[in-house]
Amino acid sequence: MSGRNGDVSLKDVLSKSTSSFHTVILESTYRADSQITGPAFARRVRVRESAEAGTLITSSRPGAQVSGLQLFSTSRIWWRKPACLRHDVNYPGGGTAVSVVCNQELSDYVSWLGQFHTTRRPVRTLDRMRSSLFPSDVIDRRTASERAGDMPLLSSSFAMSGWHLQALGDRTHCGRNGVLFHAKWGSPGRAPTNWGWIDEYRAIVDLERGILLSCECVIDDQPAIVVSATSIEFDAKIPDSVFDFEPPRRTRTIRVRPNAQNPQKGEFTDEFRHAD
Repeated sequence: MSGRNGDVSLKDVLSKSTSSFHTVILESTYRADSQITGPAFARRVRVRESAEAGTLITSSRPGAQVSGLQLFSTSRIWWRKPACLRHDVNYPGGGTAVSVVCNQELSDYVSWLGQFHTTRRPVRTLDRMRSSLFPSDVIDRRTASERAGDMPLLSSSFAMSGWHLQALGDRTHCGRNGVLFHAKWGSPGRAPTNWGWIDEYRAIVDLERGILLSCECVIDDQPAIVVSATSIEFDAKIPDSVFDFEPPRRTRTIRVRPNAQNPQKGEFTDEFRHAD
């Protein structure tokens, strides 16, 4: 590959993504064409995999599919290595999801359920409190690095073996110098990406930092899913307050206390604070 920085391999650039920065603040959009992804998903994925990918690419309302790429969500990520990551997702039709992990404290908020699950201790007096037992799978227990690895633009999966990579030329995206490349999965099994049932991509990689600035899933030579950065900032100071998310009032708070003897179970405090 020949680019602004001279001869360098795509693998070398892509492999820098895990070590080229200390913090990143990333805003992006997620667009999908359900008229392409729906039939392709049904054609190429076994039934038992539908729960893994189907909710990411199809509308929740029957008959709502619209031709062309449609905005599914916008997101903002704050990642302060090694241990702190916050991910906010906003949906055009309304609704917000917030997921935070920082120094082994975990929090998940889903606006349309009106629920906030957290391992943090209470910081205020509640009007009403009761305790009971709940399943432990109500909260995401992955580390910051594990979560980042599952995010399309922060994933380093294209640096893995098994891909056929081809540089297509220099590109500038969000004011960053990058290289557009084509990737096709050439090994047996599912492709190691967010969408294992798709094995062909066009993406832009940041030449300096190695993370993706845009990722386009290609089906039948058409863009089916596009995740694209709209703003990106490296090595900015991210204060602790970013990771101290508090949900809106009238949110049901479920506090999680893991059970050391059985990680699959935990004790929870179910709390609700009435609006003043």
